[in-house]
Amino acid sequence: MTNIIDKYDDLEILNIISEARNFTLSELVFRKIRSMILNGEILSGEKIHENNISDELNVSRGPVREATRRLSQIGLLEYTAQKGLKVKEFNINEIEELYEISMSLCKLSGKLICKNINTKIINELEILFNSFNQISKNNYKNNHYLLSLKFSENIWKLTKNNELYDIYSHHWQKRRICRLFLISKSNQFKNMYEFNKSLFYSSIKNRSLLMDAIKNPDQNLISEILEKQLHNSKIKTLNLFKGGNME
Repeated sequence: MTNIIDKYDDLEILNIISEARNFTLSELVFRKIRSMILNGEILSGEKIHENNISDELNVSRGPVREATRRLSQIGLLEYTAQKGLKVKEFNINEIEELYEISMSLCKLSGKLICKNINTKIINELEILFNSFNQISKNNYKNNHYLLSLKFSENIWKLTKNNELYDIYSHHWQKRRICRLFLISKSNQFKNMYEFNKSLFYSSIKNRSLLMDAIKNPDQNLISEILEKQLHNSKIKTLNLFKGGNME
């Protein structure tokens, strides 16, 4: 998966260059390394060479060390005696646990989301939703997957609970790292573009159901849809562990 087309970056700053002035150097390095990991440029189990990153980004070792320390704290990097600093490796039990924790929070999330919905929020979500919802497979563009991620992120932010949102965000990143590694060992996708495109179209139905549940606030239905999304993702990921594909 070397032909990286869709680029993931933190969903708060899709246009990182124009907003770079708002961040410290260590924050920008943190986001850059995380982007490389979440785009499959550095796969699970591969070593992180701080000197190489420092040279590539033309920064001193200090900001790189700070960035890798933070990435280790949120569970994207790990240190081993054999390889030193590397991208975190996940076994099937760890991934199952991540899914179970996230799914257990869906009931609470639905309740909080429903509590915080208002007309302004619904209108903003609908504008974002409509920007990518009617895309045919022939018209798919590189940014449509990112827009769908932005939509999901905004849904979870409606909980207005930072700890809950952090769990969603960190667990999503860990699951993606694991999926990228498993996909790299198979022949299912030619490149990142095809992988992200598959994810985009496989979740169309659930996104539509979620938008309808938010427009006519129903906390039980919102919780149910969120949990179903995670359940479907879990089945596909576990299937990859067993040598199958994501279909």
